[in-house]
Amino acid sequence: MKNVILLFTTFVCFLLNGCNTGLGTVDDTVATVESNPSTSQIIVRASTGEITASNSTRSDTLGEIVFTGNAILWFNETTKELRFKDNMSIKPVVSNTMTISFYIGNEYLFTSMIYASSLSSQIFNSLVFYYNIIENKFFLTDGYPDVSVLSDPQKNQEERDENRENIASEWSKFIAQLKKEGRYKN
Repeated sequence: MKNVILLFTTFVCFLLNGCNTGLGTVDDTVATVESNPSTSQIIVRASTGEITASNSTRSDTLGEIVFTGNAILWFNETTKELRFKDNMSIKPVVSNTMTISFYIGNEYLFTSMIYASSLSSQIFNSLVFYYNIIENKFFLTDGYPDVSVLSDPQKNQEERDENRENIASEWSKFIAQLKKEGRYKN
């Protein structure tokens, strides 16, 4: 009899919750943030537009939410590590997209490439959301790989500096929001 009651209760909970497993819209998320101040305003979406050197363009179509600031434990600006509350659960989510766009509420900030392999010889001189497979760590860096291993490190660093300068004000807003939410570590 207890099994029947448990099964019935589970079924009723499922019906009351509905079949919606989606993450909602930015407006829904913003409304949730406004009604619950402990909810992060940082929203990271799958990017639907092309990424450019300046990382400042986006499509008018909003992609699915990849993660919100609520999943972030902290960001260390010195090491560029972005630590999630559970790195293993974030890994498959970001593996399914090539670029992600960062927002504070409805305000678009910047777009980042996603790069998850340390075996490739590709060079990226714009913002990169990098997953180190061996260490199970995420990083938000100015480029990949480290310029010290490149044949022309000065030229690559100059390009990275220029690209970083193009998003400097948006990056400052992102860092300020992380600090405001207690997710910044120096």
